[in-house]
Amino acid sequence: MFEVNLLNKKGLQHTDVEVVTIIDEPNDKLENSFDNRLEQTKYYYIIVLIILSLFFYIFYFNQINHKINYHNISPVNILLSLEANSTDNKILSIETNSKYFKIVKEITHMSDIYHEQIYFDSLFNIDTYISIDNDIETLYLNFNWYIEKKESWNTEKLYNKLNLENTLTSRIELFNNKIISVANYNELINFFNILKKLDVDHIFDYKVELFNQRINSKIDYYKIVISSND
Repeated sequence: MFEVNLLNKKGLQHTDVEVVTIIDEPNDKLENSFDNRLEQTKYYYIIVLIILSLFFYIFYFNQINHKINYHNISPVNILLSLEANSTDNKILSIETNSKYFKIVKEITHMSDIYHEQIYFDSLFNIDTYISIDNDIETLYLNFNWYIEKKESWNTEKLYNKLNLENTLTSRIELFNNKIISVANYNELINFFNILKKLDVDHIFDYKVELFNQRINSKIDYYKIVISSND
């Protein structure tokens, strides 16, 4: 007997094939997509530009504010202003640290200390305070201050520079890395003027004390100590 396979027919057979139709995206959609990406990129650069502009504005404003608050605050400028706007330049002490520059000034009975306080507050745009003890009236002037760090400067180098100054009449000494001198008020102004000219007046610490009050002499002398800010 013969067996006939009716399931597998010879010849061509029909096979189900999934037909995938590719439809080209219209050109206008491609252009819209490109325009959208371009628009997003443009907004990104605008935001970056705004941020950079804001940064430079803040930096510039801080520089201006720095000049207003600190640039004109130097010992020589303050001492010259006190000399020009006070009947008695009796400075008791001057001292600096990293935050303030302080001058202690005695107010004689010829002046009204409260008037002096109001006047110097307005003149220097600061807040002074008063001390009255046993009829000794003292005015404290505190100024904003900052310390610059310059590795190229030290007290020994400053000492050598000061010795080269022909205008400095006060004798100076270098002892234990401190510059020590004695000067009257005018010499004190000249001393700090040289420091400003050398652009080092914000690098070092200063301590000035009344050394010899005018008893037999009409001139006050001050002991000046300049040290490194460590």
